[in-house]
Amino acid sequence: MNANVSTPTHPKDAFIADWRALPENKRAEFADELVGRLFGSGFSVLGKKEVELAVLALLEGAGALGTRTNHELSIALGITETRVRNLLHSARLRHGISDEDYLRSRLPAMLTKMSAEVTKDKDGTERIRLVIEDALLQQALNARVKMAGGVPETSHSKEISVVKLDVFTKVVFELIPKELQADLKAKLGKDWMSRLRIMVKDTVTTAANETFKNKIAAGATPALVGAWNFAVAHGDWVHQLQQALASL
Repeated sequence: MNANVSTPTHPKDAFIADWRALPENKRAEFADELVGRLFGSGFSVLGKKEVELAVLALLEGAGALGTRTNHELSIALGITETRVRNLLHSARLRHGISDEDYLRSRLPAMLTKMSAEVTKDKDGTERIRLVIEDALLQQALNARVKMAGGVPETSHSKEISVVKLDVFTKVVFELIPKELQADLKAKLGKDWMSRLRIMVKDTVTTAANETFKNKIAAGATPALVGAWNFAVAHGDWVHQLQQALASL
């Protein structure tokens, strides 16, 4: 980063900065898709809301929404939290964002912004507790938990999801693209699932920041844990993880 460039302080400026920091191919794909949708339907057909839904769906897909909560998005976009929630809901339904893609794009927020914490039962079973204000995200997580052989647990609050840490780790692993799974397993070694579980737990209990990037560059130990933490602190975490794995 240029030393003469100040760090954005307003949410809108930060949002724009994050967009510009996305990989060039992501921004190019966004532009191509948006132009295709606008001219495919025609301006006479698309109303203001349809354009908003298309833009949000594409931003979500590109990872541009990052780790922002609905509250943070409402400030950045200048609309109410309720409208943010409703627009994201409609965008996902209208533009066919799959549960897998939606969970993948929101994973950074789940681990670093949604009051995630790890608890331990008397028998030693560890569980991750998440406060998820997005009903669709919660439904998508529950579906993946079932696919991983787990059982979604209910709470007195509709916004709280509790999942066994072992099951949640499987869900996270399945969100990693197939081409990166083998590389991650190879670098973690024989006991890769247990080590990945530790990494997921570490993400919840550690504030991810630029120091992780410095660890990667310096090759410090444990570099892989640092790479993981740095990657999942970003909306484009898959790209960040791919770069991190390539550097180790």
